[in-house]
Amino acid sequence: MRATYLARYMKQTVRGSPPTACLARPLYAGEYTEACGGFLRSAKKPVSESGRDMKFERFTVKSREAIADSQGLAGKYGNPEIRPQHLLMVLLTQDQGVVASLLQHIEADVTALTREAAKLVDALPNVSGGSQAKVSKQFQSVVTEADNLAKGLGDSHIATEVLFIAINMVDDKPRQLMRDHGLSIDRLKEALKILRGGQSVSGEDAESNYESLEKYTRDLTQDARDGKIDPVIGRDD
Repeated sequence: MRATYLARYMKQTVRGSPPTACLARPLYAGEYTEACGGFLRSAKKPVSESGRDMKFERFTVKSREAIADSQGLAGKYGNPEIRPQHLLMVLLTQDQGVVASLLQHIEADVTALTREAAKLVDALPNVSGGSQAKVSKQFQSVVTEADNLAKGLGDSHIATEVLFIAINMVDDKPRQLMRDHGLSIDRLKEALKILRGGQSVSGEDAESNYESLEKYTRDLTQDARDGKIDPVIGRDD
């Protein structure tokens, strides 16, 4: 029953950018405001564990959508916390997203991964009462890892593919699921370089501004056929 509800919710989730006024506000853990379409915002503890504010303009538009949809998924599902499980599910099913296309072209079983990601969300505890989902420690860690990774890549913004790799850097069930599917950090970073054509993120619309997603995914497929990228087989230990 719940799995069916999850599938229906993911199809019905409204995609799109948040109001302009909300994008400049800090991304905080805890409460959120309906005025910002459910985007995280409060005057309380910041997401960054270091105590520094993590602002929405630091993320690409698609990453902002993914974070908002993760919160929405947690709320619709009655989960008290926003977890990496929610973010993984959202990234795998995001409209016009990069992650699913990237995985398809490195021969990962996206359908199976998405199905098992849904089971992870289904297994999360839920509560009644309508209280707002709060950012979990694990989710905070994913954001921190993504921020560090983006800086290391020379990116101006945190893109969705970087969030996806960061999930693999945090000790939680989504990381194990990704590794069970052979998605090691090194392999994902290699695929990211090919996807981007050696370029860094230089704006908030980075995912839509990659020179040609179709071109790069064709390159990924050809590289896999040529043996430059090993096919995903089994578990990465």
